[in-house]
Amino acid sequence: TAIKANVKAPDEADRPGLGIEAAEPENPLKKKLGKAALKRQKILASAAKVFRRRGYAQSTLNEIAEEAGTLAGSLYYYFPGRDQIVEEVLLHATQRLRANVEAALKALPPEADALDRLVAMIRAHVLNNLKLDDFTPAYHKVHDTVSDEIRENVAREPRTFVRFWTEIYTVGGKVGLTGVYWSPR
Repeated sequence: TAIKANVKAPDEADRPGLGIEAAEPENPLKKKLGKAALKRQKILASAAKVFRRRGYAQSTLNEIAEEAGTLAGSLYYYFPGRDQIVEEVLLHATQRLRANVEAALKALPPEADALDRLVAMIRAHVLNNLKLDDFTPAYHKVHDTVSDEIRENVAREPRTFVRFWTEIYTVGGKVGLTGVYWSPR
């Protein structure tokens, strides 16, 4: 006789002491996804998988299309080229991280001090990186290998996010929580 084990994959709720749900950025496609929007999302998720595995320079449109279950030529219906696909993958990863941190800060009680805010931000950042999808690992793998133009386009999003961290360090420094000067590049 076989022994049946009740085993499930770990998620954030199973990790003691973490207690913050991962948030997704507001996605206008989620409201009512049409066939084209679903296909576009599938292409982006497939591209993130390919970029995570092979990096940007070694990835081809053929590999992305194969992963998405479509033909390479059909990718041009949704994106002008590979550069725009990688840019969208990087933006999605960045927007999700920002959304997770914002959600963590909004969940804090009004009396939360700078240390509470800093801990919540770090916790949300770590949980985001532990999320088991391909977008964040793809970001880390390809960000430094894409063109300056793509990095600059993607950097517009993180600039708003850097303001969160700057504010926390500034407030923390004023109340004696940080002893190190910090500047976002």
